[in-house]
Amino acid sequence: MTFNWAHIRDEHVKNKHNAETANTCACGESYVKKWQLERHEQQCIVSPIGGANAVKRKYAELVQDNTREEDVILDPESKAALSTEAFNMVREEAHKKIKSGEESRTIERVCCDTCGVWYKHRESLKRHIRKKLPRSGEAIIASGSGNEDA
Repeated sequence: MTFNWAHIRDEHVKNKHNAETANTCACGESYVKKWQLERHEQQCIVSPIGGANAVKRKYAELVQDNTREEDVILDPESKAALSTEAFNMVREEAHKKIKSGEESRTIERVCCDTCGVWYKHRESLKRHIRKKLPRSGEAIIASGSGNEDA
């Protein structure tokens, strides 16, 4: 969708792409369009779909490595052990991804000192200050983000 006026675009984003209707993955990534989220979830090990795919890939890799070494067919107990190992490996990777994502999100966020609204990017905060706080905004922008204490 193309907008001729910035305020109409901003109003559209505010009404149509808020946190309640956002297409967000379990890892925290957000997408404007649902197909973008679905494509991301196919590969993301944190999402249920991507996590299942990752376990299947890891299991196939482990089975291939074990049958190549021994050149025999695996019994059901060995397959179960490999399945558990594959799941544990993917789960550990997912936990690492979630933890690193949380750390990066907390580093990037900035807060408006006047109204307390949090923003993901410094540019969003500056735009907010110019629109909502035009008189005091010039002093805050000149001093940085207004978030040096946080």
